[in-house]
Amino acid sequence: MPVEFCPRCRCGRNMRTTIFRNTRIGNDGKPQWVETRSFQCEACSSFVRSDEVDADSGAKKLYDKILKRADTVLEKPKKRKGR
Repeated sequence: MPVEFCPRCRCGRNMRTTIFRNTRIGNDGKPQWVETRSFQCEACSSFVRSDEVDADSGAKKLYDKILKRADTVLEKPKKRKGR
């Protein structure tokens, strides 16, 4: 989960991420896939920011890699056998 500064809580909080996939008309007149990612505070649900990423670009792959790494860092520790 990404951590951002929440302007309402006035501290760093976990963010709830919502992804919308839309099409829009590009500069060449052809439709393009676009992902809009909205971030809301997990504690108070206030809007923090949104990003728009082209679904076909390398930036999306990098962005997904960062989010995946953030999820693995914040995973709960696994229970050991026998305890």
